[in-house]
Amino acid sequence: MKSYVGGFCLAIRYDSFVKRPFEEHEFEDWQILALQNCMKDINEFLPYVKIVHPDRGEIVFDPYVYQKVLLKKFQKNRFNIGLLARQSGKTTAVGVYALWYAIFNPDKVIGIVSNKESSAKMILNRLKKMYERLPTWLKPGVKEYQKTGVTFDNETQIMISATTEDAFRGQTMNLLICDEFAFVPKNMAKDFWAANYPTISASKQSKVIVISTPNGMHNLFHKLWVKAERGDNEFKTTKVNWRQVPGRDEKWAEQELKNLGSKQRFNQEHEVEFLGSASTVIDPDVLEIIVERFQDPLIEDLNGHLYIYEKPKEGSSYILGVDTGKGTGEHYSAVQILELVTLSPVKMRQVAVYWNNMIDVYKFSELVNRLSYYYNNAYTMVENNAEGAVVVNRLWWEYENENLVNTGSKTKDLGIRATKSTKPMAVLLMKRLIEDGSLDIVDEETLDQLTSFVEENGKFFGKEMSDDLISALYWAVFVLEMNIFEEEYTLNEDGSVKQQENKEEKDDVWGILTDIDTEVEDWSWLDDSKVMFGG
Repeated sequence: MKSYVGGFCLAIRYDSFVKRPFEEHEFEDWQILALQNCMKDINEFLPYVKIVHPDRGEIVFDPYVYQKVLLKKFQKNRFNIGLLARQSGKTTAVGVYALWYAIFNPDKVIGIVSNKESSAKMILNRLKKMYERLPTWLKPGVKEYQKTGVTFDNETQIMISATTEDAFRGQTMNLLICDEFAFVPKNMAKDFWAANYPTISASKQSKVIVISTPNGMHNLFHKLWVKAERGDNEFKTTKVNWRQVPGRDEKWAEQELKNLGSKQRFNQEHEVEFLGSASTVIDPDVLEIIVERFQDPLIEDLNGHLYIYEKPKEGSSYILGVDTGKGTGEHYSAVQILELVTLSPVKMRQVAVYWNNMIDVYKFSELVNRLSYYYNNAYTMVENNAEGAVVVNRLWWEYENENLVNTGSKTKDLGIRATKSTKPMAVLLMKRLIEDGSLDIVDEETLDQLTSFVEENGKFFGKEMSDDLISALYWAVFVLEMNIFEEEYTLNEDGSVKQQENKEEKDDVWGILTDIDTEVEDWSWLDDSKVMFGG
């Protein structure tokens, strides 16, 4: 039998380990009964499985209690997610299940992906060693036996890949196994999931297994886990820390902590805690709480770029924070819309977001103008650096938007300029509001960006991901510093920032005009909008 890799023909070496396809075997009665039992229950299959232990060599697979539970869940449920400690035997359990599934489910396609192709190859290599050590009467024949895939004579195929946006594209998977999914770069994980999950979920029998050690909170694995715990998806959860692994005790933990040299790393790898970066602007303990508070939008509009969580309410006040991109597919143009619930103490609530990296600055200007009017003539704070200058000038001169908040009494002071003084002030105010519970965030993408928004060397930025929604957010809350409210506002009882009426400085903040007709007559420019125009 021959197999082909990269156009080169490789002969399969058939022996007592690798069985020829369709090789005849005269079964004894007990073997037939054993096959039937193994097919029904994976636990009946386990006594025939041998693994290579790093210290003890070849041994019969004697699963830990958690591994038995995990394997039973794999067999019973379509969607499984495991939050598992480092070196706990998770890869072995996944390999055993994949082998069992391949043997007893003909004409299936099994895909195994990991954060690195070498890791996926390791899983397949372990699976092949398990196969080779099965008794002859239990193992199927082999038609292809490659480093990146195996095909048995029951036409079930196992293939592996690194987790990329193109992995298994065009393939219909019956069983998808995602290993160390938390370590796949965020955008790549999203693209991979978007390409593969719909075809699996469309089937009534296809399965997905996602396992990983945690790796912070700004990734798809964390989202899936949180939603599973909340009952917002179909995934069944399994959590295993170091205490559930036989042979590990307090003495082991103490030594491992010394070896790792980091309590945070130990908590992540062995306590399986989702931990944010130590340098995140928002306190990691706060992040751990608020990232689980995301909600599904009430309405998605404007081709999926506008997420509305709450429509405008009569009598409510709103604030828009705006950050502008070029519209060339790189940085995003973003709008944060907050309801100002109370001024003393300050309470704000996120009600909508807009996020798009392909909208040009002129159309974006009009969008901001319309959103401002839609949300009860909302106060609008726009960063005027670079492309933002176009937006503030169009809002001010062309649309005569009376809601634009400005920082000075001259034309050059339209909007707000991000400087070494204004940006830190805005960021720290946002931090204060979030950490004391004065600002409720419900948008999933905004929460994601908060988990990677860091301060390093005196600079604030999104590490490994966009921060445009955060920029729009801190400019939205910075409206509180602009002396535009007639009544006093306070942050909280022990807060140090207070806003009081200051009539002497009103000339310095001239962005709120009062003599412009704000009635909007022509709203047809966004005829694909269902929300604002009732289409």
